[in-house]
Amino acid sequence: MHPSNGTLFHRGKYRIMRFIALGGVIAAITLAVIYWFAFGVGGNKDDSPADTGHLDNLENIAHINTDTEAATAATDIMTIETPEANTNQQEDVVQQLTPATTANQANQDRGSINGHAWVDLGLPSGLKWATCNVGANTPTEYGYHIVWGETGEKKTYTGNTGENSETYLKDIDWLRRNGYIDSNGNLALKHDAARHNWGGSWRMPTSEEIQELVNNTTSTWTTQDGVRGRLVKSKTNGNSIFLPAAGWHDGYSPKRVGGWGGCWSSTPYEGSSEKAYSLDFHAGTFRLDCDGRYNGQSVRPVSE
Repeated sequence: MHPSNGTLFHRGKYRIMRFIALGGVIAAITLAVIYWFAFGVGGNKDDSPADTGHLDNLENIAHINTDTEAATAATDIMTIETPEANTNQQEDVVQQLTPATTANQANQDRGSINGHAWVDLGLPSGLKWATCNVGANTPTEYGYHIVWGETGEKKTYTGNTGENSETYLKDIDWLRRNGYIDSNGNLALKHDAARHNWGGSWRMPTSEEIQELVNNTTSTWTTQDGVRGRLVKSKTNGNSIFLPAAGWHDGYSPKRVGGWGGCWSSTPYEGSSEKAYSLDFHAGTFRLDCDGRYNGQSVRPVSE
């Protein structure tokens, strides 16, 4: 007698369920064995080799973390120290360069032409002013007393009669026709006392250049090496020149030496045939003015 289809169905179902159950048991046993070997289940954790290895792993992890922290700390230290090192290097470079830079700046601010020293006062025009008067070897020496439009000292100065002055009472047209002044209205170089005595590119300042000096400097009435005069200091770079109060020469003897000073410009005064522009100074003033051409006064050269 053959079993019915329903009986066969139930038997197959039962076998499948037993197979699934057996597979679950085998899987559970397999996982238990794997867990045992991997993590040392059972026994004392403090004594079992598996636990000891686990602790070793923890220690290794701790060492790794410690090394990582140390490396991080070292990196932090390097990060902190590097800018300081760079800063120190930069400071060293600055300290090394500063004297040289200062020296270079000093070289740019001072120099000489034909053996005569000049200083840059930081004027807008860039004009260089000599450190001494014509006829002087040091800033505190008075130098020559020169009549305007002439090139050397005289034995006597005849005062306001003009007998001993080539340009006194000569108007600007006469000065131009006779070659005393150029097309710009300033002394021609052959009548320029600075060019005649010092050569090179030295010349007398124009009235505009004297005004530039007054506008861009401060001046103090002072004494240097026992000589009274004006210390003229740049407003921009701090460089200075000293103008001694050499007085003026009128007649047979100098006047007001130590109390007054005047330096000729190369520009005649338009308002009078008797005068020319001059830098005048004493204890109470420092300005562009005009004086009688027959007076013997100082000449302070300039150059581009």
